[in-house]
Amino acid sequence: MIGGLLATLGDAISTYAASLAIDEFLQESEEQNEKDQQLEERLAAIERKLDAFQNKTE
Repeated sequence: MIGGLLATLGDAISTYAASLAIDEFLQESEEQNEKDQQLEERLAAIERKLDAFQNKTE
């Protein structure tokens, strides 16, 4: 009986740990997506500035 209780408790703890790991992964993924978006916006701004500069020199 005690063995079954300990096994159930162990399962609950491992489920909780897995849930925490998934939450952490999702948060990191969201942060990375935000960073990627910021980089894309900066690149687009640089490309626009470069195009404007090239148009001025022609």
